[in-house]
Amino acid sequence: DAVRESMVSAAGAFYDISDVFGSANIDESLPLGTLFERIGRELEDISEISGCCAVGPPSSSPNLLAVEEYLTDVAKILKKNSVASTDEHMMCTLFKEVAELFGEMAGK
Repeated sequence: DAVRESMVSAAGAFYDISDVFGSANIDESLPLGTLFERIGRELEDISEISGCCAVGPPSSSPNLLAVEEYLTDVAKILKKNSVASTDEHMMCTLFKEVAELFGEMAGK
């Protein structure tokens, strides 16, 4: 149940982020909002899988790999639209690292 609840909470957070980016006045805000919404859906789907274990159900691997792909796409968009090298480094690195974590979870 803890994994399920965590995934539901994480999905909610990504839906909130989607709303912020979807209405932001920045280049490519709609694609960013869409990517965050897709991440929320994948996490929500994971929460609905029964038979969870510590990391999540083995059948969640496709969802986790999709989240990895979406976060990588987010990093690419942010890199393309960054206005300073610090923006690029901090934000892109963060999303790439989180993406890799989801990929690692899919492999467990």
